Amino acid sequence: MNAWIGIIGIVIGTFLGGGVSWFNSRFQLRHQAETERKKFILQKMETIHELLSNYKHSYRMLTAEMLKRYASEEFEELPELPEIPSEKLKMLVGFYASELNDSFQDVEKEGETYGTLIGDHLVAAARQSKKRASPSSFINRGK
Repeated sequence: MNAWIGIIGIVIGTFLGGGVSWFNSRFQLRHQAETERKKFILQKMETIHELLSNYKHSYRMLTAEMLKRYASEEFEELPELPEIPSEKLKMLVGFYASELNDSFQDVEKEGETYGTLIGDHLVAAARQSKKRASPSSFINRGK
């Protein structure tokens, strides 16, 4: 009987040790998955921040270019301006920061209004420039 107690003790100890080991590894895997998910979300938030900075910079460059043109009355083609990263930003906000979706839609709507304003200004400036440059308008001014 004493021999069986030792064997039963070893078997019970093995099961207890295995169970504790299994719980420990399960906890570690869950913790590692949470850490990796947080890290992934943080990377996406950093990308959103970077794209928002590029978005803001693009509009500032466009505004500066338009103010320069308005002051100098030069209306030739626009130079190469930084691309506005709206589609990628829209996707990232939709997937990883859905609470910002309404605010981003407002920003997009204002961006479209801004683009329309600039387009209207360029069309009006081009018409005005043509009127100044046409010979018939010069002749008609003298009469």
